[in-house]
Amino acid sequence: MAKYKSRITNKYMGSGFEGYVSSAKTTEGLELAKALQNTGERGMRIANVITDQKKDEAVDKIQSLYSSGKSMETIQTEILAGKHPDLTGKYVEKTTQFHLGKVKAAETIKNIEANKNEYDFENNNLNTFYEKFLPNFDEADNSFTTGFASVFNTYKADEAVKDAEVRSAFASKKKIEEGQVQLSIIPDENLESDYINTWKALNIDVPNTDGGSKPNKLYTNKELQSVIIADVESIIDTATTMEEIERAETIMNLNMGTGDNGTDLGTLNDRKSTEVNALKAKLVAKKRAVLQQTRADEAYLKGKKVEEIFTKALTPNEDGTPKNKIQLQEIQKELIQFGDLQLIATFTDFFNKNRTVNNDPAVSSQFMIDIVKGEFESYDEMITEMLARGIPESELGTANIRWNQYTKGRDEGSSPIFTSNANYKDNVTKILKAVEESFKPDIGGIPNPNAKFSTFIANNFIENEILDYEDRFEKENGRKPTNAERRVFIMELGKYVIETYKSDNVPQPESLIPFEEAKEKKEQEEFEKQEYETNTAKSIQTNIENVDNITQLVKQGVENFTPYESTIGDKINIFTDEEAEDRDRQVAELVNNILPQAFSGIELNDRFMKYLIDNNVDIDAILTPIADAIGKDNKYVLERLKILTSQRK
Repeated sequence: MAKYKSRITNKYMGSGFEGYVSSAKTTEGLELAKALQNTGERGMRIANVITDQKKDEAVDKIQSLYSSGKSMETIQTEILAGKHPDLTGKYVEKTTQFHLGKVKAAETIKNIEANKNEYDFENNNLNTFYEKFLPNFDEADNSFTTGFASVFNTYKADEAVKDAEVRSAFASKKKIEEGQVQLSIIPDENLESDYINTWKALNIDVPNTDGGSKPNKLYTNKELQSVIIADVESIIDTATTMEEIERAETIMNLNMGTGDNGTDLGTLNDRKSTEVNALKAKLVAKKRAVLQQTRADEAYLKGKKVEEIFTKALTPNEDGTPKNKIQLQEIQKELIQFGDLQLIATFTDFFNKNRTVNNDPAVSSQFMIDIVKGEFESYDEMITEMLARGIPESELGTANIRWNQYTKGRDEGSSPIFTSNANYKDNVTKILKAVEESFKPDIGGIPNPNAKFSTFIANNFIENEILDYEDRFEKENGRKPTNAERRVFIMELGKYVIETYKSDNVPQPESLIPFEEAKEKKEQEEFEKQEYETNTAKSIQTNIENVDNITQLVKQGVENFTPYESTIGDKINIFTDEEAEDRDRQVAELVNNILPQAFSGIELNDRFMKYLIDNNVDIDAILTPIADAIGKDNKYVLERLKILTSQRK
């Protein structure tokens, strides 16, 4: 059978196509429609590109404004005011709002972080805390809210995790503290019987928070162990006695019984964890400290009692007389309580009236500094050394003050104030340098051997003066002096010391007396000087006003006085040398007798002459009548006055 063969060929009309008349597959209209379609698609793509570009530009613009320091509210206000037309319009409005929301979220987070200290997780929660920082979303654009959420929700989620961790740690800590309190009230005598039972009873059943039927335990195993550790640590932290240390040791050695699985728990001391090892080390250190402090306290109490006994022995009787031998023997018996035979012997030797005494102030001064610097471990040792150095009994009061200053500083962990305080230390160095420089080298440049010794003496003197000032100030004011007050004092003291060494250029000036005593002495001298000058001035003025009385005194004194030369008839009587010498003597005696009367009410001494010179007093009205009567000038009479006053020091 013959196959069918299509008569249709794929040829256009006019090219031999058989059986079908073909027409064109497109028309001008279709071509136009297609062209328009393509143009539209290209237009949409171009529009989308433009829109995206505007959105990107809007984001960049907002970021730029924010970086310049403007807040979201400020940016929003400026947009509404038309200051940024490039941030408005249907193409960028949503983008603008979205990014402004992100900006506001960043501002809010910064504000929350800055005020985190106000958050109280015990009485508040994060959501409530955040409320006062969040913007008003009721009037906000959806895009703004979405932008805000895209940033803030991430921060909020992270903070929620941290908050949960804090709350969990706090809850655990609270449980441990509550358990520790229950253990802490168990009496020492009941530790063996009650402590572990009470500890185990803490771990009660609590509802299963996971919804299961099996209850949970209040404490985890780690928390339960932490209760005992916290109890022992609390004891260690506050322990001041060996009894308290023993309580901690007992607890750490208590058998904790068996665990839920039957495992022997042993004692806390058996554990090898880092936490327990640290606790053991802490206990050992505290035990050592308490032992040392206990011994120190015992030594301190003994020292105070011994101090009281020695002070009692040194205190005069009511009638002012010193303690006699019998009284001292009775007081000595009070030392028997310490069981220290050497101390009793020291007491006897100390109050022996025949013992060797060294009255050199440099020795006593150095001894006082040695006390404050901790050269003696106990009061007994200090007294023994005081005896050995021959320090006078009268210095015991000062020695007691120095001992109390030393023990106080020792307990406070501080060194002597003259070394620990910069105001004192720096100025003392300057003062000593000035003292040393007051001892000049000889002509050959060889250093003055007194220079170094003088600084040694001056240094001890200054340090003792500082200690006296600190003690006196605190007693008078109920507080220690401020650094400003210390600066004033050390400057005044330094001036006094330097001036003393300049005026009395020896290593140990006699005029270098205690500063307070020196000030009182100077004030007294100033007062007396003022009184003297006032009274002297009045007396001189009175005598000048009554010069006639002085003249009368002179006339009475010279009634029988024969001049050097006299006329007898036609002859001039001339004295021989012997007669002239005798007459000079008579004149001198006459003047010496008249002058005290001429200066009535004034003691004629060096002080009086100094007053006349210092004040340039014109006393010619007094001197002239005397000079005229004896045939001399005022200078002669004044010289006689100088001689007279020099003989009456």
